[in-house]
Amino acid sequence: VKEEIKKKKHQDLTDIVLMQGVGERGRDCVLYGKDGVSGLIQCKKYTGRLTKPQLLKELIKFALYASKDSSILPNLNNFKYLIYVSNDFTEPANDLIHNYSLSILDDINNGNIAKYISEIVEEYESFRKERFSPPLEEVKKILTSIKVDAVNGTDLTNRIYAESTILKNFFNVKTVVSIDDADQIIRKAFDDYGLKLLTDEDLKSIQARISQTNPDHRVGFGFVDFYGYSVEFFKSLKNEEYQEILNIVVNLQMTLNRKLLDFINTEIRNLIFSEVTCNLLRTRKIHQISVDVCAPYLFKRVTQSVMKQVIPDFLLDESQFGKSESTEDVISEVVERLMKTCERIMAGDYS
Repeated sequence: VKEEIKKKKHQDLTDIVLMQGVGERGRDCVLYGKDGVSGLIQCKKYTGRLTKPQLLKELIKFALYASKDSSILPNLNNFKYLIYVSNDFTEPANDLIHNYSLSILDDINNGNIAKYISEIVEEYESFRKERFSPPLEEVKKILTSIKVDAVNGTDLTNRIYAESTILKNFFNVKTVVSIDDADQIIRKAFDDYGLKLLTDEDLKSIQARISQTNPDHRVGFGFVDFYGYSVEFFKSLKNEEYQEILNIVVNLQMTLNRKLLDFINTEIRNLIFSEVTCNLLRTRKIHQISVDVCAPYLFKRVTQSVMKQVIPDFLLDESQFGKSESTEDVISEVVERLMKTCERIMAGDYS
C-alpha cells in the first residue's frame, strides 16, 4: 500500500503506518488522509476462509477500542475499515462486505452484535471494565457509520505482481519466458551439456545405423531393445548377470518416467495458473473448486496418453494406463474424490 500511495494509486491516502503488534487495538496498519487518520487495515493470515462471525468480531473489537479512545476513530463519517486476508472469505462474509450498510443493520436487529460484544468483553482483558456495562449503543453507532471493504489473497497477488520492488525484496520469483525464448534457452542448455535436439535428419541417421546392424545382433526384450550385441552374448550371461543388466535398464526407465511425470505436473500447474486461475477464477467466472478439478483431471488424462508411448503393449494392458476412460468418467471420478475429501474436512478430519 505504501508503494501504491507513492504512485498515486490511492488518491484519498497520503500515508500508511504499520503498528508494532503490541497494543495495536484492532489495527495492523493505520491509514492517513489529508485530514489525518482516515482508516485502517486489519490483516488475517488463516489457512481457511474468514467467516462472517470472525469478521464481525474483528469489527466489534475495533469499535470497542474506538468507544474508549476517539483518537483512533476521529471522524465517524470519513473512516474506512479494510480487512486483508491471505486466503478468502466465506459466502456469508462476502455478503456482509458487499452489502454492508444493510447487512450490519440485520445483525444488530437479530441480536448477533449484542451476543458477540458479550463474548468479546469476556474474552479480552482489555475490556474488563466493559463487562458490567457493555457500550452497545456506541458500538452500534460506530458499526453503522464506518465504511467496510475487503481484499483477499487473489487481489493481493495481483497487486504484488505490479510492484517489482516488493516482489524482489520479499518473494522468490520464478521468471516466465515466451515459448520462443524458452526454446533458445533449452537449446543452449543442451549444448552446454553436450546434448542436442533430434531433428528428422538425426532420426534418419539413427534408422540407417540400426538397419546396418547384423540381424543376429538385434535383441528385443519387449521393454528394451539392444543393437550391436549378439544373441549368443546374452545367452552366455548367468542369471544374476542378466538380472543386473535388466535392473539397470528398469531403474533408468523408472527414473526417466518419474522425472517425466514431475515435469508434466509442473507444466499442468503452470498452465492452470495462467489459463484458469488468472483468466477465470480472478474474474469470478468460476468457483475455486472448479480450479481444484483441473489438476487431477489433466494429470490423469495427459499421463495416460504419455505412458502409453513409453510402456510396452504387453505391460500396458495390465496397468492403469492401459484403460480407456471418457472425459465424463474422469471428471466424475475426480469430482467424487474432491467431494469425499471436502466431507472429511468438514467432519474435522484433516489427515
